[in-house]
Amino acid sequence: MILIPYVVLALAGVLLNTFSHKPIWSFVGYNLVVLPLGLVLSALVAEEGADAVRETFQITAAVAAGMLLLSNWKPQLFSRMGPCLLGSLLVALAAEVVTYFLGGGLQIMNALVALIFCGYIGYDWARAQMRPKTADNAIDSACALYLDIINLLLRVLASRSRRRD
Repeated sequence: MILIPYVVLALAGVLLNTFSHKPIWSFVGYNLVVLPLGLVLSALVAEEGADAVRETFQITAAVAAGMLLLSNWKPQLFSRMGPCLLGSLLVALAAEVVTYFLGGGLQIMNALVALIFCGYIGYDWARAQMRPKTADNAIDSACALYLDIINLLLRVLASRSRRRD
């Protein structure tokens, strides 16, 4: 029951963040993404345990930092990855739906989608560095990076919890 309101709020937040050119509305959109996700994450912490979440956070932070460094080193490479990343994510999500109904292979899908979000971290960071330095662009970039990093964290956590099962 939590997922439906979360998805609606997150989509509204992403749309508001993306299409608004005023910092205040972008910030409202950012909060529509971040605050409901906090509820989802708190439920995961309760389910998975603080130690597992802390270890997952450490792995995610190290990978994200590495992707930011790579993106600073090769910004031209990462800035051209957008269409490829989007196509890869859409194919992976469609394959994940099919795999879910056929019953298997979700571990591999988590790893593939985690790799795609690694690419998105570098892409969104490179894109943020090329945009004009405005409050609206800063909020938009923060929202994009937040979603990239949280999605990576969720995929790593899902892989770890399935491996324990």
